[in-house]
Amino acid sequence: MTTADARRLLTRTPWSSLAGAFGPDPRVPRALARLLDPDVPVPAARKALRRLEPAWHQGTVYEVTPAVTRFLAALLTGRARRGTGAADGVDALLLGCLAFQARDHDDARVALVEEWSGEGYLSRAPDVVALLALRPALHRAAAPFLDDPAAEVRVHALTVALAAAEHPDLAPHRPALAARARLLLPPPAPEPAAEPATWWVEFRAGADTPPF
Repeated sequence: MTTADARRLLTRTPWSSLAGAFGPDPRVPRALARLLDPDVPVPAARKALRRLEPAWHQGTVYEVTPAVTRFLAALLTGRARRGTGAADGVDALLLGCLAFQARDHDDARVALVEEWSGEGYLSRAPDVVALLALRPALHRAAAPFLDDPAAEVRVHALTVALAAAEHPDLAPHRPALAARARLLLPPPAPEPAAEPATWWVEFRAGADTPPF
């Protein structure tokens, strides 16, 4: 995917018919359009990402959530291809956003929701199924940043890639990602909610159980 793919997704997606937390929200495509600017400053990009909150309000998957996630993955893939090999501030923001979403919808979380909701949960949740199907695209978006010079960027990229690799098509990538997870130093933040990578901190160096 490229930035051109993200632009096509923006223009061809029927945003007015995709509900978020409070119904269809015209601020969502406007925020995505702002992110398409290759020279968008970091404060403006941060503001645009905040305006996407209706797409994942309270950790819920809505009709609009897969479309927004697909756009962000395409945008980040395009930015990586034309970049210099290191993430800039906007790349880091996009990765951080995708990392939180990937962590919130890994297989363990989905299984927990299914336990609460009853057998056949996914058959009643097409938007969740659509989101999980985006894992190969998310892996492609994160992979160029796995060796970024900035530790925070590497953590976000690995968080996305680990959750994405639960997709069966990405099984060949699991050993290398598991090795990266084991080498990562324990995060400084003690509270899991403060750091996207802490959901798999048990797989750091010295752990007895591999992440896959």
